[in-house]
Amino acid sequence: EDGSVTAACVASAVLVAVGTWGSVQGGDVPMTSYYGWHPVMMVLGGPCLMTMGRWVYLAGKDPHAEGPASKCRQNVHLVLMVFSCLSVMLGYAAIILCHPNQAFGYNYQKGHWAEWRRVLHALLGHLFVLLVCVQAVFGVLKYVALGRDKVIYTFHNHLGRTILALGMGDTLLAVWFMRWDLELKALLSLLLLVTVGFGVLWRSPVVRDFHYHVAPSVIGPEA
Repeated sequence: EDGSVTAACVASAVLVAVGTWGSVQGGDVPMTSYYGWHPVMMVLGGPCLMTMGRWVYLAGKDPHAEGPASKCRQNVHLVLMVFSCLSVMLGYAAIILCHPNQAFGYNYQKGHWAEWRRVLHALLGHLFVLLVCVQAVFGVLKYVALGRDKVIYTFHNHLGRTILALGMGDTLLAVWFMRWDLELKALLSLLLLVTVGFGVLWRSPVVRDFHYHVAPSVIGPEA
């Protein structure tokens, strides 16, 4: 499944980049425009890198194995999630710079709201960014504690899946109102649903969050 996960994640980011910057319907956005970087960086940070970061927990024949393999898995997860968080922050900054007179779908200069889909997208997007920041802090603290054989923030796994699901839903909402043709929307939606399956819904019957096995006396919830 590792190849399928990587392919779906990378393909989703590439398709958004093509739909944004490519010579397609709804595309041709200049790369110098802040607007174009918003969807690309948000999909790269969410459905792509975030899904791959979670998949690190489930990859391999024995996720519970301790020693070098476990430490390597933790490090890879950390690197992927750091880049995921940075990508999301860049995507958020891009839309703020693109629309300095708007917030949560409301245009302060013109005094009116955007259509309801864009308002909902903005509200869910702000919640997503906020939770990503919170999760990043918990993740760093958890990583440091694991280095000392301590288990903290056992909700980190579940919160991460919730954030990923929220990001996926908000991305699908954005795909809905983008001006892309139906074929591109359908293919991208399919890839996003596949990444949801791997990143959020996939549950191995024998795999538990390997973090909890650093301290053998602590049993955590299933991954």
